[in-house]
Amino acid sequence: MFLSADPTPDREAASKARKRRRIVDAALELLAERDGADFSVEEVAERAGLSRRTIFNYFPSIDDLLVEVGTEVLGGLIDDLWVAEGAPGGAEPGSDVQATVFAELADALRAVAQVPAMVQLTQVLGGVRSTHPRVAASVQLAIVRLVGRLAREIGARHPEADPLDVELLAASLVSGLVVLHSHWSADQGVVDTPRSRAAWSELLDRLVTTVGNGYLPSRTH
Repeated sequence: MFLSADPTPDREAASKARKRRRIVDAALELLAERDGADFSVEEVAERAGLSRRTIFNYFPSIDDLLVEVGTEVLGGLIDDLWVAEGAPGGAEPGSDVQATVFAELADALRAVAQVPAMVQLTQVLGGVRSTHPRVAASVQLAIVRLVGRLAREIGARHPEADPLDVELLAASLVSGLVVLHSHWSADQGVVDTPRSRAAWSELLDRLVTTVGNGYLPSRTH
């Protein structure tokens, strides 16, 4: 007599995934209703139809939940990027691996970290006028996760590249993007206008140029 494999682990994993989804969806609903992160764990639990203890089993704090939500806000943009373009391009044939990886990271960053996404991320996590430190921290962590995923995706496209080099290149851009978001939001007020888009584009160009000077081959004029 043959015994079938125990399906319990799969059922448990599916159940956990569904509960996590319910928690994130509840937080997204509350954020949309209140234009910011002014809600409690108890309210998330009630909206999700779960216990307070269950919420803490998945997210130790509201801040952790906010980071998850912020990451999700931007995460879909990466999928859209891959589907639309197959792979971010920009490097010329024959370029060295490090320059190619940097060019692809920079192109992907430009495509994903656009003004509408930055505005939505900041609004979702804390509202346009919020200056709460946890909002800034959540935005930064969401950006870090976003570019970390970009690094993994692009690293997988270039197995010949040193994984540490890819991480270092991504980390350089991540650090710069966090700084840019801080300056841009303080100057522009986190709004999507022609002026704010021009300012963001200029800041991104400056970031790529500044970081790229340390990685891209020098050009002769």
